[in-house]
Amino acid sequence: MGFRSPKALEKGMFLSPALGVDAPYELIEDEFMPNGLAVRCIESKTKHDTEVLATPTLSDMADQHRAFVREVCAWFVANGRENPARQHTAVHEVRRLTGSDYVFEDVAEDVAWVRDNDLSTRLHVLGKYLDEARRKGLVQLAARMGTAGGELSQTDTQFIELLGVGLKLTPEFVAETVLAAMSAPAQQAA
Repeated sequence: MGFRSPKALEKGMFLSPALGVDAPYELIEDEFMPNGLAVRCIESKTKHDTEVLATPTLSDMADQHRAFVREVCAWFVANGRENPARQHTAVHEVRRLTGSDYVFEDVAEDVAWVRDNDLSTRLHVLGKYLDEARRKGLVQLAARMGTAGGELSQTDTQFIELLGVGLKLTPEFVAETVLAAMSAPAQQAA
């Protein structure tokens, strides 16, 4: 009687710790693992504890990042007293950072969504899993949006500070980013 490969209980994509990229996996029974289950990377043939499935895939993180770029821009438009410069900056920034064909109608939809939803859940995920450069980029985006068409309000500054905390960035970085945005020449609408 030869070796039999365990039957896959589930299949999907995960962020493979062995490869550092998204890869297909199989959930299999494994008597040597604490919970009796293992995640087997199909490409690297390595086995991992099921906890690896809690980490979002790179594809999921890219989607979360793109969505949060839109939400941050929409928050500033919603709280900018219908400032046209903020609307133009939102369209420019979302197009630049996501590569999408974002238009003014999309801004209006995103503003409505932001007014009805809590951003903290996505912020928590991004703060935990997004790389530092992208986390910093989100705070820099917020500072640019806040100064589009005028000075930062106290509410704008508080929002940027909350972003910094949620994204696990230092208060010094956030303060320097806000100061740099406030001292930058007036932004041109894209």
